[in-house]
Formats: sequence, C-alpha cells, structure tokens
Amino acid sequence: GLVRYSLDEVSRYEGLGGKIERKGSVADLSKSELRDYNIRDVELLIEINKRYGFVEKDLYLAREVSVPLQYHKANFLGDILILRRLRELGYVAPNSVRGVKKGYEGAMILEPKAGLHERVAYCDVVSLYPTAVICENVDIAGFSGEVVPYLVAYFFKRKEEESEKGNKVGRDAYKTLANSLYGLFGYQYFRFFDENNALKVTETGRKVLNKMIDAVRSLGLEVLYADTDSVFIKMDGIEDVSPVVDYINDVIHPYKVKFEGIFDKIVFYGREGGGVKKRYIGKMGDKWVFRGVEI
Repeated sequence: GLVRYSLDEVSRYEGLGGKIERKGSVADLSKSELRDYNIRDVELLIEINKRYGFVEKDLYLAREVSVPLQYHKANFLGDILILRRLRELGYVAPNSVRGVKKGYEGAMILEPKAGLHERVAYCDVVSLYPTAVICENVDIAGFSGEVVPYLVAYFFKRKEEESEKGNKVGRDAYKTLANSLYGLFGYQYFRFFDENNALKVTETGRKVLNKMIDAVRSLGLEVLYADTDSVFIKMDGIEDVSPVVDYINDVIHPYKVKFEGIFDKIVFYGREGGGVKKRYIGKMGDKWVFRGVEI
C-alpha cells in the first residue's frame, strides 16, 4: 500500500526504481544535473502511464465529450453531455443558477463489528447509483428517461462493448462518463439541481443494501460491515461463495452484486461503544487493502 502518492514513492512501488537522489535543493544542481534529474522524472511518468493509460483515458474523454483536458471534472462532463442530449431532442436548457441546498439522506452504513476476523467475503453492487438512475427513471423535470437515464444506459452499453474488445482505456472512460451523471442532481450549481432526484438515488441505494443484508442473514450468515454498496460476510465453514452470491443476486434483481474476493484476515477498527466506520485493514491473498488507515 502507498502512504503518499509522490512520483518517487509511486515509481518505487511500481518497481521502477525512483527519482534521482539529490543533495540540497533543485537550485543547487548544475545544468547537466538538472537536465538528468528532469529526464528521469519524465521517464518514470512515461512508464507509469504505459501501465495505467491515464493520458489515453483523458484523451478518450476529450474526444467523446469535446472538451479540453482540464475540464475533466464530473460536473463539467455531465453538464456538457446533458446539454448535447437536450439539443438532440430539440430543447434549449436554462442558464445555470445556484440552487438552495436543504440536505437529504445519503448512503447507508452499517456499523462494523470491531476486531480481527478471518475468511470474510467482500461483495459490492455493480454500478449501484447509475443503475438506480436507469431502474428508477431518475431524470430532469419534464422528461421521462429521455435524458439522464438514456445517457447512462448508452455509456453502460459502450463500456461493455469496449470491454469485450479488450480496450481497458475505453471501458474505463465510458465508466467515468456513466458515473459523472448520477451525482449532479445534488450539486447546487447544476442547472437542473434537484435534491428530490438525488434523494431517489440514495434511497434506492439504501433499499438495495438492506435487501443484501437481509438476504445474507436469511442464510444464517453474519454481516460484519456494510457501506453504501458493499457487504462483508463472515464465511466460516463455507468453501464455495458462488451460491451465496447467486442468492443475493436473485433477491436484489435487477441490481447485480459482484464477488470481489475473500479476506484471509481483516481488522475493523473500534472505539469505546462500537466499531469505526470506513476504517479497516485486510489481507486478500498477497494483496493488502486499506481504508481510512495511515501506515
């Protein structure tokens, strides 16, 4: 796990060595030393990008949405996509004004059972909130699935197409576009700001998570922790997790849960009176997973 995301630490974590070590400040370097120092930085950035395709994904988004690279925040992407869709339908959108936030209930989090646990299954719902937009037909006022649900469904389809081609960059780009839309309703500078729609999405998420928890408990299994779209299930004595996953999927259909793996050991942090939400550390095979924990 990474403690910091400096270029030196990331490159060492990726097995690429690190930056050129220097004594003193950059200003103390000679011209040739400064050249070599910067060339090494660029070489590391190129190698990291080859592995993860960050630049390629941004370029993919820029072509798809027709915006410069610096505008790749979710609110910009979502707003542009909705304006384009409205134009296709023959409508002109109103100007953006600042909405008045009243607040609404967000995601559901079940308090964790603090302590060390062994053999814990980790499952989460695939694209919970974007799927809720489609299934619950959450759209801007005056439209019934023709704008936001239409766009989310389209990007889901494109994501699957690119995934089948083995195009990871395209798959990730379309996933980003689908995810850029559902949260806009709760953003007060969004021209179609509507907390009732935002509430529909989070309310659906809570219902789906509760169904998952009830399904697990009906099988006589213990839910150690649940957060937004994920459940952690104690799997003592159960070798094959697939029947449990299949049953949960039957219960929460049309939503779909994905089995992410088994924690050999996991620690949920606690305090006096109970567990601490969003703070755990676990080992899944050779992989360490951290949440809310500084190493």
